[in-house]
Amino acid sequence: MSEGNQKVIGILCGQERAFPNSFITDINEKYGSQGVRAEYCVISPPEVGQLCKYDVIVDRISHEVPYYRTYLKHAALQGVLIANNPMSWTSQDDKFFAYRLANMAGVVTPRTVLLPQKEYMEGVEPKTLHNMTHPVEWERLLEYVGVPAIVKPNSGGGWKHVYKVESVRQLLEVFDRTGQMNMILQEFIDFDKFVRCVCIGRDQILTLRYDPKHPNFFKRYHVDSDYLQGELRTRVTRDSIALNKILAYDMNSVEFAIKDDIPYAIDFTNPAPDMDRASVQPANFEIIVEWMEKFMVKVALEGRKTADELPYEERLKELKAK
Repeated sequence: MSEGNQKVIGILCGQERAFPNSFITDINEKYGSQGVRAEYCVISPPEVGQLCKYDVIVDRISHEVPYYRTYLKHAALQGVLIANNPMSWTSQDDKFFAYRLANMAGVVTPRTVLLPQKEYMEGVEPKTLHNMTHPVEWERLLEYVGVPAIVKPNSGGGWKHVYKVESVRQLLEVFDRTGQMNMILQEFIDFDKFVRCVCIGRDQILTLRYDPKHPNFFKRYHVDSDYLQGELRTRVTRDSIALNKILAYDMNSVEFAIKDDIPYAIDFTNPAPDMDRASVQPANFEIIVEWMEKFMVKVALEGRKTADELPYEERLKELKAK
C-alpha cells in the first residue's frame, strides 16, 4: 500500500513495453511532486493475507496468466483499486452474456447463438449431457443468423479462432475443429464502416477508423478524425459509454461494424485493449497514454466508490459490529 504519504501505481503487463514505459515515465515526471509514483509490479508468491504494496494496479496481462488474476483478486480484497476490476472481468468473460447485457443497455448487436461444445473434458459422457437437445438443428440456427455467418469463441479475443461460414457443411467442418472451446454462431455484418473505440475511465472514448481485413496488423488503424460525423459518431460514443458502465470496465476497446448507419457492437469485452504505439499510430497513442495517466492518478489520489467496487472491507466492519 502507500509508502508514507506516497501513492504507488503498479502496472502488470506481459511483453508490451511502449505503453508501460511511457505511462511509468510520465507519471513519475509529472506527478511525483504530488505524491504519486508508478512502477512495474513485482510479485512474489503471496501468503494469504499478505499486504499488497500498491494502491492502484493497471492490469494488462491477467487474461493470459491465471496466477496474476488470483493475485489481483487477493489485492482487491485489501482495497487495492484495479483497472480493470478482476471481479467484474472474471464474471463477464463471456461474449454471449455480454451481448445480452448490451441489448439490455439499448446497444444493437448481431443475431447470436450459443453453441454446445464439440468435445468435453475427460469423464463427461453422453449421459452427462442429457439436459441438451439432440441432435443440434444446424439448419435452423444458420437460417436464424443468416449466411454468411461467423463462428468464434465465446471468450477470448485477438481475432483468434474466428471463422466465416456460408453453408451448413462449412459450419460443421469448422465446428469439428473447435475441440473443447465454447463457440458462438453470429450474424455477419457486411459493414460499410468499421471503428474500434479505445475507452479510458468508462467515458473517454477515442473513436478510431479500423480495417480488420488488412493483412498487416500494424496498418489496420488510421488517423482520420472525420471518419464518423454527426448523430452516428454521437451514437457510437454513447453506446461505448453504456457498455463500459454496464461491464464496469475502466479500459476497454469496443468494435462497431456499421451497416446502413446502424452501429452493431460486435466485440466489446476487451479489458486489455491494444495500446501499442506501432499499431494504434503515434498520435492516437499519445492521447491514450495521457488519458490513462490522468485517470489512474485521480483514482490513486481520490479513491473511488462506484456500484461495481465490492465493498468487502465495509461488509467485514458491519459483521464485526454485530
